[in-house]
Amino acid sequence: MPTATAPCTRSTTKHPPTSTEAEATHQSLIREGFPDSAVRIARSDDPAPAGSLLYAVQVGAETCIVGHVIELPGGGGGGFIGGLLPGGRCLDD
Repeated sequence: MPTATAPCTRSTTKHPPTSTEAEATHQSLIREGFPDSAVRIARSDDPAPAGSLLYAVQVGAETCIVGHVIELPGGGGGGFIGGLLPGGRCLDD
């Protein structure tokens, strides 16, 4: 993130999320203490519109926060709170 005095280097034009942005988001969640998080561009079989940025964050022993963002920066989306899948993760691989 740029400092308060630095010129903004990020585009404010809305666009579909990219795999680079998904990976950067995943790394941020890991740094913030959520190592079991998953972030990717949603596929047709995911619980989000295909092409959106899909995230799933395990909170506690059995709870997942799952959501998506359709456009970046911050354009539309949704989410839900659920439990772990039978394999012990918030999302299938």
